Amino acid sequence: MKVKEQEIDLWIDRNKLPDCMKKEIMPNVQRMLEQKKEVDVQNLLSHLPSELARKIKRYIYLPMLKKVPQLEGKSDQQLQLICEYLKPVHYKQHSYIVREGEPLDAMLFITQGIIWKFTTTSSGERSANWIEKDGFYGEELLNWGLELFDVTNISNLPMSTKSLKTHTEVEAFVLMASDLRTIVSRRIEAEREIELWIFRNQLPGSIKEEIMPIIQHMLEEKKDVDVQNILSHLPIELGRKIKRYICLPMLRKVPQLQGKGEQLLQLICDYLKPMYYNQHCYIVREGEPLDAMLFITQGIIWNFTTSTINAERSAKCIEKGSFYGEELLEWGLECSAALPNLSNLPISLKTAKTHTKVEAFALMANDLRTIVSGRTDAV
Repeated sequence: MKVKEQEIDLWIDRNKLPDCMKKEIMPNVQRMLEQKKEVDVQNLLSHLPSELARKIKRYIYLPMLKKVPQLEGKSDQQLQLICEYLKPVHYKQHSYIVREGEPLDAMLFITQGIIWKFTTTSSGERSANWIEKDGFYGEELLNWGLELFDVTNISNLPMSTKSLKTHTEVEAFVLMASDLRTIVSRRIEAEREIELWIFRNQLPGSIKEEIMPIIQHMLEEKKDVDVQNILSHLPIELGRKIKRYICLPMLRKVPQLQGKGEQLLQLICDYLKPMYYNQHCYIVREGEPLDAMLFITQGIIWNFTTSTINAERSAKCIEKGSFYGEELLEWGLECSAALPNLSNLPISLKTAKTHTKVEAFALMANDLRTIVSGRTDAV
């Protein structure tokens, strides 16, 4: 146990970790040793809690990443995201890492040891220099990754212009081409989807300029972005501004809201909830309680009746910019004395079923009831 602790102490000293990190590392290691578990010093981070391992990688590698010309001007969040994907590697003495002319599928950040970097000229002569601790090799991979337009294609990797061979044992971290592609693709795909959502909803450039930095920050921190519910990721005030921009024009078309004050329309906007429906799914069936009014922003809904009265059936489609369920407003806004009763919801006279995927905003019956309860000044 003592020998292993000394090896870990040496690893901590070599990487110049501060005492506060050492105090976090050692109890974890001692606990494992007491339980007679194997501790791989060459891959120490794999034995530590993920948050501590993340902190150590950032401490060791952020200074090196900031030296890389291709990463100059990148934010700390972007560099921290790269740190998340770095993997520890260990090379024996006198072993080849990559040979001149081979695909360069990783960028290397050296923490211990010496690597010879050399090339053979056309006349057979060799020119060589070495890379030591805090050095790196393979920055051409960043050029490949940061300029990657087809994120599915990993076949056009850059070729190594030099051979790398260890002179001593070497400890390093690598950024693999596949991980760089993941970083780039995750960001590109999410940004494309969000830009498409902004375009579909015809949001002005000023609002786009507020949305994109927030989403980019989330992606840099490896947080999931739900493109179907972008508003949930935005500050409340920005979300309110977007809902009003998209939905106020539709609210002004609703007959039951004609003549109502702008304050009430804005209040209704604030309560609207984003909804997403798959293709060919029922929203409400004829004869069911109508507990929401929908404002359609994308897609097509069929609105029809299956009643056989007079042997007639009717159907129409509701598209972007239209609404459905205005009877709910009659239920909510025309109750002058008491609050509307949820047990007395209107019944849907028709069935609403999606024809395509549909994006919409919904005014729920319970939210309408809340609005009515304090609407005196707004009407």
